[in-house]
Order: sequence, then C-alpha cells, then structure tokens
Amino acid sequence: SLVWCLWLRGGFLGGGVCFFRGAVWFRRDRQRRIGAILAATPLPNASYLLGKYLAHVAYLSLLTLLVVPIGLYHWFRFGVGAFNLFSFLGPLVLLALPGIAFVAAMAVLFDVAPGLSGRLGWIVWFFALSLFVAALPIAQARNPATGRTERLPVFDPMGGTTVSVLIARSLPQAKPGSISTGLIFRAGSPVIEQVAWPGLPIDARFAAIRLGGILWGLPPLALALLLFDRFDPARRRLGLPRSQREAKQSAAAVAIASPEASGVRFADLAPIRVSPSRLRAVFADALLLWQTGSILRWALLLAALLSAVVPSGAAPMLGAAFLLLLAATIAEAPCREALAGAAPMVFSQPGVPRSTTLWKLASIGLFSLITGLPFLLRSTLASPAQGFAALSGLLFVAALAASFGVLTGAGKLFLAFFLGLWYCALNRIPYLDFCGLFGGDLGLPIRAAYLAAAAVFVGLAMAVEARRRAGGR
Repeated sequence: SLVWCLWLRGGFLGGGVCFFRGAVWFRRDRQRRIGAILAATPLPNASYLLGKYLAHVAYLSLLTLLVVPIGLYHWFRFGVGAFNLFSFLGPLVLLALPGIAFVAAMAVLFDVAPGLSGRLGWIVWFFALSLFVAALPIAQARNPATGRTERLPVFDPMGGTTVSVLIARSLPQAKPGSISTGLIFRAGSPVIEQVAWPGLPIDARFAAIRLGGILWGLPPLALALLLFDRFDPARRRLGLPRSQREAKQSAAAVAIASPEASGVRFADLAPIRVSPSRLRAVFADALLLWQTGSILRWALLLAALLSAVVPSGAAPMLGAAFLLLLAATIAEAPCREALAGAAPMVFSQPGVPRSTTLWKLASIGLFSLITGLPFLLRSTLASPAQGFAALSGLLFVAALAASFGVLTGAGKLFLAFFLGLWYCALNRIPYLDFCGLFGGDLGLPIRAAYLAAAAVFVGLAMAVEARRRAGGR
C-alpha cells in the first residue's frame, strides 16, 4: 500500500492538469460542430455534463489501474505472509476515488468556464488549485497543541496529507519530523536498513472520510451546469450585448459580400506579390505563436522581463514561471493545423518546409529565444556556463514540444513530461535542472546530454513523419 500512497500523492495533484484538455471533449465537439447538433436535441444539459463527467472518471480509473502491476511486483519481491486482496487494493480504492471524482469534476468545470477552457486553465490549476488542495488539508490536519500534522483532514480530495498522517500513525516509534513521503537523495551508496511496516491503519472513520470525499466533486459539477453555454456562441462570448454583436456581424457580412457597399472597388485594390520561402514560413509561424497566445503572451513577456531585473534571489523563480508559461504557449504549436483541420491546406502552400518537425522546431525555437532574450541575457551575465545552460535548455524545450506534438498530434504528452521535469528542477535535483536555474550541474557533459536527447526526439519524430508520408497518411 505504500506504493499506492507515494504514487497517488503526487499523481493527481500535479498531473491532473494533463487531463484537462485531453480527456475532456467539449473543445472537440465545438470544433467539429457536433455540439450544434447536440444543442438542437432535447438532451438535457445535466445529462450531457454527467456523461462527460463519467467518461473522465472511467479514463482516470483506467490510468490508476496501471499502478496495480507495480504494486504486485513489489509485493512479490518484498512482501511477507499471505496475500490479502482487501489489504492490497483497499488503500488504493479509498485514496484514489475522491481524487478521481474531484479531478474529473474540475476538468468539466474548467472546460465550460469562459477564460479557463484554454491554456490559461493549465496555469490556474497548477498554481491556484494545487496550492488550495494542498494547503487547506494541511491546515485541518495540524494539531494546535503540538503544531504537527496528525489529524485526518475532512477536505483532502487528493489524499496527500491523509497519506502523511496515516504513515506517521503506522510508525509511532519514529521520531517526530523524521518521516518523509517525498523523494530523498542520499550522498554515496549507504546501506538503507529495512524495517517491518505494519501497513496503513485503516479504520471505519478513515473509510467514511475518504468515501465521503467523493462528494467534493458535486460543487464543481453544479457550477459547471450553471456556466455551460450549450455550444451557443452568443452565450460564450464576453463583451457586447448579443443584439449589438449580431448587428456588427451582419454589417461585416454585407461588406464582405459587396465591397462597393463599403466604398471599396476591386479596381482600387493593389495586387499582392508574394515570394514564399522556408525562412519566411518559419518567421510567419513564430509570429502566429505570438498572435494566438491570448493573455498568456503578456504574462510570458512580463515574466521574462522581470526575470532580468529582479534581485538574484528571486530570479530563479521568475525564470521558472517564464518556462512554465512558455510551455503552455507552445504546447499545441506543432499540431495546430491538424487540430483545426487545416493541415492539407497549409502544407500545400509554396514555401512551407516539407518536414513538419523541422519547421515547428525552427519556429518554436525562434519564438522561445526572442521571448526569452531577457532571461538569456541575465543568465549569460551571471556566468557563461549558466548562459549556455539557459540556451541549451530553451532549445531542449523547443525540441520536446516539436517532436512530441508531431508524434502524438496533441500537446498533452509534452506538457506532462515538461511539468514532471520542471517540478524536479524546482526541487533542486541537480541533473534535471535543464536550464541551470537552481544551481544544477552546469558542466558541458550534462548540457550536451540534453542537446543529444533533443536530437534523438527530433530524429524519432522525423522518422515517424517520413513513415506516415510514405504510407499516405
């Protein structure tokens, strides 16, 4: 059961963001106009949202079951005594169900809430909600008399604090503050003494709290039902009243259909002369990244500028914020055309590079270097080694985004991989500090290893792309 504890403790909290737009299908229904068909049917909003919610629950449940073989392996290797199915699966069910219910409900809410259904929702979830679901359970679990977290929290959908409390209760002989449920790195190769562990102390109160925690998914679902626009664009857009928007749209349609009505004659229009080239295609795609960045582009620019002027103590955290915003901005750039159904039209244009991987790698790399120029200058002024680490790290991120996007046709895998790596760098794991922000290894071998890994991913994406092209896909 310790395997369940450690895996679930971080899986739902940090990784839940990766399910928001992959397991959620509102966007797909909206883009493919399926939503308009559904809106014309008598299907109630509650039934539609409930169906999506249950689909997310099933998806997350299947992912959770992937950890079962790992638990079986550890039991057969280290387990003692007879195998008990309830003791083996009981902690997994009680710890995972509330987290599954909460993440699935929040996914539905974020996808129907204006402003949170895009890439900004990833940032909001990772920061605001992660802090909320982590800080509030800790506050409930803390005993005012001792100052230690030793009480079971009622609100703890992810189960992180609950796991820490139960493990501390299972080892009453341990010194207070000596138990950690996170990763511990020890210098050298010391012999770690194995001790007998009785398992989690599961009782009726714990089971009632965890099963009751499933109900924490109801408030987000109720709010989602109030915000659901039923695929009506007039209800989703913010700004002008519906009557004024319809008037402006009608006037624009008349102007397009009859240019003379707006005082413009075709004879007055200057001919357009184009000279397509691969270089211009790269610049155009990088510019499109900025234009489609919504509010994230300004937050990205602000983080880059602040990382160059803040005191040295705050610079690493501003750099980390810049990298996180950059990842959210570039995640879907390699598959933008495919997601919009415009890939055949775009790639039939003259001047567009034949290799999607190399085109996206160049445009994402250019965008990352331009927006991250203040961040690069600050790092280079600190030391040439740190400047090279920042440069190689940005190129590594660009290569990951381009290759993963081409391989999967979405940005979810890239974001999942990046968030894990980013979190490890944030926790000062030396070899995983890919931009050298937190005092990681700045040596040339480590930097060369990141560039080599980038080359491997890009080569794999190009090979898969060539195979698809040869197969007519």
